Amino acid sequence: MDPDIWRKDMRRAKEHLGPGQILIASILGTPDPGDNPESLIADYTRCAVWSAEAGADVIEVHLAASSPFGHETATKLAPWTSGFALVPSIPRRVLDEEGNAAFEGREMVDIVGASTYVVCARQVEEMIAWRKAGAWDHAILAIGGITTVERARDLLGEGASVALVDTAAIFDPLFAVRFRNMAGAMMPRAAAKVAPVPARKVAVR
Repeated sequence: MDPDIWRKDMRRAKEHLGPGQILIASILGTPDPGDNPESLIADYTRCAVWSAEAGADVIEVHLAASSPFGHETATKLAPWTSGFALVPSIPRRVLDEEGNAAFEGREMVDIVGASTYVVCARQVEEMIAWRKAGAWDHAILAIGGITTVERARDLLGEGASVALVDTAAIFDPLFAVRFRNMAGAMMPRAAAKVAPVPARKVAVR
């Protein structure tokens, strides 16, 4: 996709934000054919600059990989970030009844949705524990398998700064409305004490 297309989309999205809404840009660098690390780093940087220029309030650097996002990685990245959004999907081999790839040309696919919640929630809880232990003082954006308002409420109650919804919003466009109606005075006080991600800062996933 031509970068000008998504940059224009971001500017249009920014213009239509409502009160209390923010625009999060999730960037992913594209490696060159020679697999040059410096080229990949430069592309991440270029995407981050373009996103900021387009009006993004938060820039999410997408580093999600098949291995779990652990304490060591978070600690190394902490000096350059304002928060962490963890892995929202789980890579798995998906085969049909005959043992062939269920999706043509791909055995490994990213599993999303309700079934990933247990694993993703465990990562969020571990990050919250490390933050409480004083490893770093950053926002934690919970994501992965949050398909019910109860799951969003529970993670916020545990101490997550934000609950992000991806797949669920496609099937339930009124998810946020139902959460707001349910929460109200029942919203756990602990969640309100966690500082939000500052404007135009970087979150790492």
